Amino acid sequence: MVVCEPVQEWLYDDGTRLVPLSWEEWMETHRTFCTLLEQHDVDYIVLPASTQASKDRVDFMLSHCRTEILPLPAKEYVDKEERGDYLVD
Repeated sequence: MVVCEPVQEWLYDDGTRLVPLSWEEWMETHRTFCTLLEQHDVDYIVLPASTQASKDRVDFMLSHCRTEILPLPAKEYVDKEERGDYLVD
């Protein structure tokens, strides 16, 4: 899980949802959420507020990914409903 640290310039009341009234409340909400995740043994990383540029955020995420993209097998796809799976032997 990725938790984005609050960026003060990005936080505003859009009139739709309940928002904290002060910057300190925003930070306390962030800390409380992280504590809750820890209490329930949920692994997470925090994307720092200092990482604001889109490219830097993508680089941050890619540096924390453990996903390996593998080529698809050379098989034809069929309707999952017909086969019960995605591939034809």
